[in-house]
Amino acid sequence: MGTIYSSLASREHYGPQDEAPTPSVQKGDARRPVIQTQHPGRKLTPMSVLFKAVDWRGDFTQSSALASAAALVLLSFICVTCTAAESEMIEMGSVEEGSSLIEELMELTSQSLCRLEIKEHFNIVKEIGRGKYGRVMLVTHLCKGTPMALKVLPKASTKLQCFLREYCISLLLSCHPCIVGLFGIAFQSNEHYGFAQELVVGRDLFAIIQPRVGISECAVKRCAVQISSALEFIHQRGLVHRDIKPENILLLDNHCRQVKLADFGLTQRHGTFIRYISGTLPYMGPELCAMVMEEGQTEVKAPPLSVQPSLDTWAFAVLLFCILTGFFPWERCLDGDDFYEEFADWRRAPKTTSVPSQWKRFTPMCMEMFKRMLALDASDRCSIGEVKSYVGEDWVRAKDINGWAGVNGEVGTRTPSPCRSSHSGE
Repeated sequence: MGTIYSSLASREHYGPQDEAPTPSVQKGDARRPVIQTQHPGRKLTPMSVLFKAVDWRGDFTQSSALASAAALVLLSFICVTCTAAESEMIEMGSVEEGSSLIEELMELTSQSLCRLEIKEHFNIVKEIGRGKYGRVMLVTHLCKGTPMALKVLPKASTKLQCFLREYCISLLLSCHPCIVGLFGIAFQSNEHYGFAQELVVGRDLFAIIQPRVGISECAVKRCAVQISSALEFIHQRGLVHRDIKPENILLLDNHCRQVKLADFGLTQRHGTFIRYISGTLPYMGPELCAMVMEEGQTEVKAPPLSVQPSLDTWAFAVLLFCILTGFFPWERCLDGDDFYEEFADWRRAPKTTSVPSQWKRFTPMCMEMFKRMLALDASDRCSIGEVKSYVGEDWVRAKDINGWAGVNGEVGTRTPSPCRSSHSGE
């Protein structure tokens, strides 16, 4: 039996999460959020069913139920509208309009945020994740017996708006088959904010990476197609994930036949300005690493950075490198990191320059993909969707008895440290 995971949003490695494809009704679960999101052309859920869905606690006030139903109707409308246009670039009018929809959903959710004490409504089975910003518990609903994961964030260190943003963004995106889904349950207790997620029996991508070996190329490509689809979906809605790493990709099997992107605790709207970094250093682009405060610094020297999809493109490229090789390409994208400096010098040099040692195992076509994704200038990076155009090509060279055959017959043996969790708080 695999390990049960659930989504733990925050800026630490809590251990992943996941759940069934999307929040659609299942037999015997009449009160579960009933947004039909499995296929294009789906219909809106009837209001009568929505009222049953939001009345999960059994003692909602009428106004709370009305607000919850309104929020779910809005979410249903958004999901149906978006999926009907998936064959085109989903514009939602503009990034500003997409932001407005999130604000509306946050407002409606805040109106329906009921107050309850966890132990009065849930049987706590065990804690399944913990980090600096919160924890996740495996629970069952006392009345229904439904197993779920409760993510709880302490009020002492969590602003209400931050909680609402994470919950509503997660709920908005959960209609994609490669993104984790949620129960439509959000609440507050005396000390915590919380929301419910589905459970999955499985592992995260990090758990199957063999140090300095990685995973099979076929599995990597299956993962690449699914996660690039999820990221396209996110970017088309004016959002940037900002925390792409193996720990946030959940597996329904060990061969990456079905994977899901999780954890939207750092997700921001396109164009938001940030002053401090959050996430995992090796996956951060050079424009983010420029904001890292070195020892002795009291303030960030770099100007505020506008959040762009190119941040996810860079992180996704580093993730692909990690799962193909079992080690990081560098520790951080700063002067002083030998491996990054070698890569940056190669990117700036003439095309005839030999590729850095840790990149010699990749085919020319794969290196073309990495060059497009890892452009030093963020504005030159390709979109996430372009990754899928490289899936039909070989990515890794044949291995000979001396190691990985490099360009011009060289053998690449010098590599950075193995993949591991490495965090930098906001």
